[in-house]
Amino acid sequence: PAIILISIISKLILPEYAEQYQVVELKKNFDDEIKRSAYIIIIIAPILEETIFRGFFYRALKLYFPWFISAIFSSLLFSLIHQNILAFSMLFTLSIFLTFIYEMHGKIIYPIITHSAFNVVMLTFIYLGR
Repeated sequence: PAIILISIISKLILPEYAEQYQVVELKKNFDDEIKRSAYIIIIIAPILEETIFRGFFYRALKLYFPWFISAIFSSLLFSLIHQNILAFSMLFTLSIFLTFIYEMHGKIIYPIITHSAFNVVMLTFIYLGR
């Protein structure tokens, strides 16, 4: 709920900025796009992104900095790669949460599952909002 609230606030505060290109395309042609992209969005992207940002960047930063500072830096990188100002605060919050899950459990599978579930929820919102 907090992440969704942050998304809504971002849209209200920054109305002049467009949604991510991928979101716009999904809204326009959801049925066709979801057939091509569902596997990537729900499975591949969470595995790759969590392996890179939690499994590599966060762990490497944690060798030199406290866990929270490492979480902030890796979350900034995670948010920046999505290249959208509207999604930045929502993705940053998600990334902090995913890092916290990783830190609590010590296994990358938990943030992968959570990230995948987040993407399913976002796809559902995109579908309902088109």
